Amino acid sequence: MAWFDGGRKFCYARRFLLWLMGARRREEKGIYFHPKGQAVRKESEERYYTLMKIGISGAQGTGKTTLARALSEELDLPLVEEQARLLTAREYGYKTPRELHEQTELGQQFQWRCLELQMAAEDKLPGGFISDRTVIDNAVYWMKWHSREAKSEDNMRYYRTVENRARDYDFIIYVPPEISLVANGFRNPDRAYQEEIDFLITLFLTSFVQAYITVAGDLATRVRQVERYLGGVYRNLV
Repeated sequence: MAWFDGGRKFCYARRFLLWLMGARRREEKGIYFHPKGQAVRKESEERYYTLMKIGISGAQGTGKTTLARALSEELDLPLVEEQARLLTAREYGYKTPRELHEQTELGQQFQWRCLELQMAAEDKLPGGFISDRTVIDNAVYWMKWHSREAKSEDNMRYYRTVENRARDYDFIIYVPPEISLVANGFRNPDRAYQEEIDFLITLFLTSFVQAYITVAGDLATRVRQVERYLGGVYRNLV
C-alpha cells in the first residue's frame, strides 16, 4: 500500500500539535483529537473509525462499490451510495450516464445534480461515512464530458466547488484498475475509457487532496490495507 506524501506530513504535524497542546494530560482523561480538530472522548480505536469521513475514488469497474460495502460493515460506518447510478434512471429516465453526457445542456445539468446530491448525502452524515465515489470523481467526469463546451467560468466554478469540498474528507481511498472490466449495462465497458478516467482521477487527487491511499489485491487484502492505514493514523493521534 502506498500513500501520498501529504498524508505523512499531516500525521507528523498533528502529532506535534497534540504535544504542544498537552496531549499527555488529555490522554490521561481519555480524550484525543479527531483529524478535523475537535476533541473527542477516546472510547476505543473502533470508535475513532466511526468518526471518519472516507471517500472511495476510481474509474468504473475497479471494485469501488464492493469495497465500500465491505468497509461500511467492517468499520460500522454508514454507506453513501453512488449518486449517478441512482440519478440516471430516477430523475432522467435513461439507462446509462453516457446517454446524458452526449447531450450538452442536459449532460451538464446532470453532472451538477450528481455533485449536489453527493454533497447532500454526505452532509446528512456529519458523524462519518464511507462514500462509494467522491466529489473528485464528479470533477473528472465534468472535465471529460463537458469542459470543452462549457464556458471557462462554469468550468472553474465546478472545479472550485469540488476543490473546497474535497477538504472535508479525512482521507480518500484510490482504487486503480487491476481487475477484469465487466459490462453490467450501466458502466462503460471500454478499457481505454477506463484508463483515461483513471489517469484524470490521479491528476485530481494529487491536486486537491492532502492524503489518500492506494489499495490493491483482492477484497480481503484491500480491507486489511485500509485498516492498517487507519490503525497507523490512530496511533499517531494518541
